[in-house]
Amino acid sequence: MWRSEEVWFFQPREPVFDSNTIIIDDEELVIIDPGTESREYFNEILGETGNSFNDVDIVFYTHGHYDHFEGTSLFSETDKFAFAPDGKRIGNKIGFKVNEIEEERTMSFGDLSFRVLHTPGHSKGSCSLYLPGKLIICGDLVFANGSFGRVDLEGGSKEEIKKSLEKIDQLDFGHLLPGHRDIGGKKSVKKSLENLKEL
Repeated sequence: MWRSEEVWFFQPREPVFDSNTIIIDDEELVIIDPGTESREYFNEILGETGNSFNDVDIVFYTHGHYDHFEGTSLFSETDKFAFAPDGKRIGNKIGFKVNEIEEERTMSFGDLSFRVLHTPGHSKGSCSLYLPGKLIICGDLVFANGSFGRVDLEGGSKEEIKKSLEKIDQLDFGHLLPGHRDIGGKKSVKKSLENLKEL
């Protein structure tokens, strides 16, 4: 577990097959990428933040791959709101209403204001949440070691992921919170752009 202010970063028990989960706890309680984990796991990590299932206000998805959204079923009974750029497609997959969200919209949770950035390449609807000057939550766009999300899956594109990496390379942040494995930083993005040239 890693924490910066009211943003909590949790890695799953099976990091190869499941996504990291990020929790924002500032007036509203937000789950980003619920992954495929169990109720027991979420009881545990919510407990670390001093919360429970009943406190969750919003579920947000960085993109529509099952290893990032399958855990939604744990929250469907509580009728929480969920957001994603490609919400309708994700909603059809999970049988749970997912509200669409526009690029460049600002989402504020308490004193924290995140910009929603469209960052396709790994999938068409991929997005990142950017907290200016501090951190970016980027899903499977880029990882700490300088690798990047697969572009050979449906909706993947080498050209689009290059544009997305160049977009976030221009931003000011200290921590990069990816969808898998460890936390990175600006060097992770620069290294990924170098690695992309070899693809």
